[in-house]
Amino acid sequence: MRHLKSICTKISIVGILAIFTQCATSQKIDKAAPVSFKSPYFQKWVAGVQGGGSGFTIYLPLSSETDIELNEIYFKGKKVELLLRSDKPIYVGRYTDPNSIRRDLVMSSDPKEEFKNQVPIIEDKIPFELKGNECVIAYTKDGKKGYFKFDGLKEKEILAYPSAPKQ
Repeated sequence: MRHLKSICTKISIVGILAIFTQCATSQKIDKAAPVSFKSPYFQKWVAGVQGGGSGFTIYLPLSSETDIELNEIYFKGKKVELLLRSDKPIYVGRYTDPNSIRRDLVMSSDPKEEFKNQVPIIEDKIPFELKGNECVIAYTKDGKKGYFKFDGLKEKEILAYPSAPKQ
């Protein structure tokens, strides 16, 4: 009987610890955005040459100066780093699809030659469930990290870069 009681106690302690560990690792999303934006948008782009790449750029112009630093944005299943432009109060995030860039592959019967091939890039899954043009923005305020959800990201017309002029 004592043995059974000891086992039940240990299982209960492990279960409680697992519950608290799970709560500590989940991200809490703020209900209200700590900053306001002036017509934010994103724009898909495609290179004019085959293998040149494709992706999208996110523009988050701030309505006013703030002491909050925006770090990254989770959008369309991707995690994109945000950088503040030095000339304007606007955060910009650029994403290039790694599968759209041509990589040279060496196919040889000699394994030492194929050793030069690059490993394919596998992107991590983002920790948020997002629909449509929803995004989650990570920010830092007074040394503390936080997250807020934003749903007003509009899409502008695709930007197709022209190919290089013929010589």
